[in-house]
Amino acid sequence: MTTQRYHLPHNAIRIDEFDFLLGCINTERPYYTYAELRSLFLFEQIRQRKLESFHERYHQNLTTHSDPEVSALYARIVQMSADQLQPEDTDALLDVQYTQAKTFKQVWNETIRDYTEFFAFLGLLPSYYKGRRGDDGKRHYVSGLLCRYRNGEASMHDILMGFKYRNACKNEANFDMYSIEVRPFYIALRALQHYNAAGYHIVDPHIISAVVTFSQDENASLQKLLCDFDNPTLPLEDYQNLGLFPQDQHEFQKWVEEARRASSLLKPYLEALQAVSVRRAGRSYKYVIQPEHFHLDKTPERSVFCDGTVGHYRLTPMLGKVINRCQHFADIAQERRIGFNSLFDDNFTAQEKVGILKELQAQGAVKAFDVAHSEAVLNIRRCQLAINPYCDMDGH
Repeated sequence: MTTQRYHLPHNAIRIDEFDFLLGCINTERPYYTYAELRSLFLFEQIRQRKLESFHERYHQNLTTHSDPEVSALYARIVQMSADQLQPEDTDALLDVQYTQAKTFKQVWNETIRDYTEFFAFLGLLPSYYKGRRGDDGKRHYVSGLLCRYRNGEASMHDILMGFKYRNACKNEANFDMYSIEVRPFYIALRALQHYNAAGYHIVDPHIISAVVTFSQDENASLQKLLCDFDNPTLPLEDYQNLGLFPQDQHEFQKWVEEARRASSLLKPYLEALQAVSVRRAGRSYKYVIQPEHFHLDKTPERSVFCDGTVGHYRLTPMLGKVINRCQHFADIAQERRIGFNSLFDDNFTAQEKVGILKELQAQGAVKAFDVAHSEAVLNIRRCQLAINPYCDMDGH
């Protein structure tokens, strides 16, 4: 069996930086362009003295740069007080020649683009730009989910379960590898759950990364991979002849490096969820599974995806609202009983309401409905369809 793997934003790896960057966003603004975010994030990291801790290598290289004008500019900027520093000062830093091949802007892009893409895919700062040219004009919209996360109303678990490929913020038409239907962190938790149930309580992190990055869906493909990688304590090298990997040794090693990069993203967020703890041995490490923190009982087992369908119905913003309301009311409605008027907007016909409820019943999200009393009984949250209204539908 062969399949394509997809890439995770492996530079967005620090939880403290993740939260710091989101804390820089003015939630009163409707959107930021990518260029504005790039400048804002550098300005605030220097103004609040965070660049040195988040990116020590950048700090050291700028401090000891071979071009004295570059090191002098950086020294002047970092010595300014928070009140003195202006955005144009840090913008000037972006334009310096950082290496022989790249400006500092190009290097900074490599880190910040992964964060902004991750924020978009999570639905925190979604962007629906599908152009092929530079990213600078791409708009990232300030979402209600970002506000809820910053206010503590949405947890890290909530937002990570909403991270999907495919999504409306990634132009999957240009990248075949993203034309898949997976929630990467949900897949990771499912894999950990599977191995824990099989008696493996300590696993190789790169096996989890392989399962995540090779999954094409959350059902048959995932189950096949869990069977293929039957012993998660073994290193990836022991699975080279599985049929997933290149037989050429050089190409295989390139894939192993890609798996390690995927682990660099998964590891800190799985730790933040307390789904794993990390046991180190020199430069290598293992995951110690902590199943009591999976909370999969609070996570829908099935999901809808951008440009997908629910039975005979295409996923539109109107249908997405209904699915999102089912998910919401499954948590708060008394006996999970809800009137049609709370689920449907006025522009649905009676026939459409019945048709959609039948499909949702077939999917398990709705237990029963009564047309005469215009009332539905919802199933528990685990049986709902997972939807991220900010990146499962294309458009703002």
